[in-house]
Amino acid sequence: MALILNLDDEPWLLEMNQQLLQAAGHNFMGVTNSHEALRLLRHEPIDLFIQDLCRPDITGEQVYKIMKADPQLGQIPTLIISGNNVAWFQVGIDLVYSTDGFLKKPYIPDMFLGKVAKLLARNPRKLESAL
Repeated sequence: MALILNLDDEPWLLEMNQQLLQAAGHNFMGVTNSHEALRLLRHEPIDLFIQDLCRPDITGEQVYKIMKADPQLGQIPTLIISGNNVAWFQVGIDLVYSTDGFLKKPYIPDMFLGKVAKLLARNPRKLESAL
């Protein structure tokens, strides 16, 4: 059972993802604030971080760069989700291809859960605990 943190400024989407992920057997934490997400990433044993790219406070690109610059946070697999084609072009192809995962909104639940399972399987913390 994984602990998944989801950051999105749309509460309805957090609720939908919570239902999907809990039905798949995962623990879920949802937040709408980037600062709160960064606090939780630093203080909770997060196995996977899911974030929307466009938000009113700190953008997904900025959060991702903060994470990758921090040795502890840089180990957490990240799934970036965006419905804005322009947004992911603005952050640059390098960011999109360097992320652990990218999913365009709207998405099919099975595709979402498949990406989640794939990213969780690559989590270094999970691999260490299995040894």
